[in-house]
This record gives sequence, structure tokens and C-alpha cells, in this order.
Amino acid sequence: LCRTISLGAVAKCILFLASERFSSHMHGQTVNVEDGKHGKVVWTRAEVG
Repeated sequence: LCRTISLGAVAKCILFLASERFSSHMHGQTVNVEDGKHGKVVWTRAEVG
């Protein structure tokens, strides 16, 4: 566990939510995207953009 969340995991969640086929019946939900680590996200400035 103890890994920071990957950008790929965030991208997959965004694609899921943007898909009318898969998320068309989701309304007013909080979607947690996690990779097994809780706490603050630690990315370098280069990774953020």
C-alpha cells in the first residue's frame, strides 16, 4: 500500500465519469479515487505541470 495515487488512476476515474454509457445514472455522488494511501498527495512540480 503506501503509494501515492497515480495520474493514471485519476484519469481512469475522469474517463468513467465523462462516459455517458458507464456513469449516466450517477447523480450527487462523491467518488473517492485512491491507491491505498491516505494523507496528502505528494507530487513534484514537474508532475503537476
